[in-house]
Amino acid sequence: MLARTLLPLLLVLVAKENSMVEARGCLSIRERRAIQNMYLDYKCMEPGEKLIHLNVNGDYVSFVPTVAKVKRCSMMYCISGNMRCLATGKRKKTVKVEAYSMTQGKQCLELEVEEDVACKCQKCQAHTCPNDNMDFNRSTCKCECTQQFIDQCRAKVNQGTHMYDKENCRCMCNEPKVDCGRRMWNPNTCRCMD
Repeated sequence: MLARTLLPLLLVLVAKENSMVEARGCLSIRERRAIQNMYLDYKCMEPGEKLIHLNVNGDYVSFVPTVAKVKRCSMMYCISGNMRCLATGKRKKTVKVEAYSMTQGKQCLELEVEEDVACKCQKCQAHTCPNDNMDFNRSTCKCECTQQFIDQCRAKVNQGTHMYDKENCRCMCNEPKVDCGRRMWNPNTCRCMD
């Protein structure tokens, strides 16, 4: 009787012990190498590719492409937790865009975007952000849109009057600025003010 009670318990304990042993060696040599290669592929030596949103200023209704592929150090990885992969060199890259305007029709534009050319693991240094809609985030080591700004812009986007530019933390009118005559253009309402 005692054997019947203890045997299932003993089997459960042996099974748990075996699963712990398996957990210690759960990665094969091939899987470990694949992980090491993954870290090497994204190691902070040269910038990785990233898609960024393009912005066309002016009275353009639409444009193509809306994104561009650039090289950025932020896509790469530093093994040390308190280090960030930051750019040590940058350059301007020209992107051709086909834009359509109600007044001028189709036009070919050239936009300048910035891309990183060299990277290095560095300690994150806080710096001043370019506008009040941003705060410096130490974990990503870059300026990011504040939650308050995101919420305010999202409300305008939901009204259908604005679009959100995450890269520059701007909330821009969907429709191009119109000539208001003697009245003033209000970018908050995307209308002429009386």
